[in-house]
Amino acid sequence: MNSTRIKPILITLLYSILGQAQTYNQQLTTIFEAEGPSATETTGYNFTTAYSSSASQWELDWDESHVFHNLISYTDPDNPHQSYELRMGKGGQIYSFKGAGVGGFGEALPPQWRPSWNASGGSIADQSPSNPIKSHHGNWATWNDEVWQMVGSDQNDGLEGVVRTKPQNIHQAGPYMNNNAHRASDLIEAPFYSPIIQSYYDEANQSFTSFYWGQSENPNYVYDNSPGCNPCSADFFRPSTLFSQRYKNLGDGVIQVDFLIYNFHRTRGIDYWNVPWTAVRHSNLPYAFISNDPVNETIYEQLNTKIGFVADDPNTSAIDESEGYLPNWVEGATRRTSGNNSLSSGWFGFSNAVDGNGPSLAFVTAKASSSPTNGYGDLRWGTALGPNDIRDLTIFSRRSIAGAADPVTGLKSWGIVGGESIKGRYFIVLDSSIDAIVNQIQSKGLVAASSIEKISFSENESGDIHYYFSQETDGSYTPIKTTVESATVSLKDKPFLASYPAFLMQTSSESRITSDPYYYSLKPYDGIVESIELMGYSDSAVDINLEILSIESSEIKTKVFPNPTNSKIRIESNHPLKNIQLFNMRGQELNAIINSTTDAGVIELDISTLASGLYVLKIRNQTYQIVKN
Repeated sequence: MNSTRIKPILITLLYSILGQAQTYNQQLTTIFEAEGPSATETTGYNFTTAYSSSASQWELDWDESHVFHNLISYTDPDNPHQSYELRMGKGGQIYSFKGAGVGGFGEALPPQWRPSWNASGGSIADQSPSNPIKSHHGNWATWNDEVWQMVGSDQNDGLEGVVRTKPQNIHQAGPYMNNNAHRASDLIEAPFYSPIIQSYYDEANQSFTSFYWGQSENPNYVYDNSPGCNPCSADFFRPSTLFSQRYKNLGDGVIQVDFLIYNFHRTRGIDYWNVPWTAVRHSNLPYAFISNDPVNETIYEQLNTKIGFVADDPNTSAIDESEGYLPNWVEGATRRTSGNNSLSSGWFGFSNAVDGNGPSLAFVTAKASSSPTNGYGDLRWGTALGPNDIRDLTIFSRRSIAGAADPVTGLKSWGIVGGESIKGRYFIVLDSSIDAIVNQIQSKGLVAASSIEKISFSENESGDIHYYFSQETDGSYTPIKTTVESATVSLKDKPFLASYPAFLMQTSSESRITSDPYYYSLKPYDGIVESIELMGYSDSAVDINLEILSIESSEIKTKVFPNPTNSKIRIESNHPLKNIQLFNMRGQELNAIINSTTDAGVIELDISTLASGLYVLKIRNQTYQIVKN
């Protein structure tokens, strides 16, 4: 059944041949409009899902192939400092980003080091690589935290008028593994990443769009009340958040990142967002710079002149940026980007040169928001270098937080619940220097093009998407987009207010359309669910057993045989046969000799004169792949 991940490729081809305007994968990505700055370069871009190592140094026993999903690369024809390799993980996280060019900054992501713990939860010395790998020996954060991703925090539930709170993170990337200390969960001993539930690669627009079901940072919070819930809720804190993103190459070293966060839980909201949450390898990009004018994006401040952390300097004894260091992340530093007290235009950069006159990288985020009007936003930064700087980490985050709390739900102004969403855009820019990046920010209008808003699609804004489901020989089902007349399931293509998602979930023995991603298991990593795919959205919770649905919708029965054949195809149906069409793989309609019997439900097609190969037969909006041998 795992082969179901390959089937949409053939479906896309068939529907292109048959004149369908969009595949369902493509239609579901229309949540992102074709807006933003124009692309300046059409060559040098590449997208592939074929694995290749970044060749970067990681402080993990796990091989990089465990996390890899795709590689997006760009080679600028004129400026090597605008070229990059971006590797995306299975949870949509950016786990590796390498700047090219002579003297380039190399790997921008930190090495993923974590302290080690013994089986009793006690701290132990840093461990050598182990075989078999032990997740609690420093391997428990396998590209799921110190990466570039979206993170939600501070869940609140107003169920039955009682506000329940839990400062629990939901990672776009995925959960931590067991470390036998405070993240013992249920002893997960292999990396697990937030499931990718939909995706679409648009070659013409050099973009990749993907959707993820975000996971709790500590999986046992899903099925076991943990310290911190007050009072504890009967259904615990089961993540009901979908993260959507589109990475689009604009050329000149500029990447546009569109995002949408959708919470479909009825009562449990989230009101603290880090978008983006980023981690940078301090040794390769040690110097930080920040926009320090709310109007003029060309004005910026250098934040440090020394590498490392003040505690490493025997001549200092306190966290003090005046000494030239970045602060520790726990202590942290912030700069507001929103409201009358704004101090920044919203961009934050890193360079490998102390004066910024060397290969550099920057994130251009939203300066402010019109919805919510009182929505606080700021930039936060700091280091977490670890013993002997082995963790090698600087963290930067654009936070959407604060505001007055709702007395019923406990949610602050950025809280979303019951089908509400947050939508926005930011940019990643790399170039030969901070000044070169600033020039790009200004000339391309990237600050003005960045955004973050709390939104709710209306049902009227959502298009219809119709499906029938074809059962395969292994018992699994393949969704096929069709017309309303032939549909067995109809959904909407946008997450409108108060909607529920509809997932196609398949196990080894059953397939169903359901709004509950926990239907089969409270542990998404246990392998019971073999595939999960987002099919659309509904105004009520969905629960459909596809086997029963197939029986109920099987009143029209059609047989096509023999297949393969070198001469004739016989079509038998219990209903009159109409609108029969045959196409080659270039989409050209073909003429075939049709011999009908006295029974209107039996037809023969003579394809003996056709060349050997694949053909597509269309009968009543149903499609069949024909093999001529």
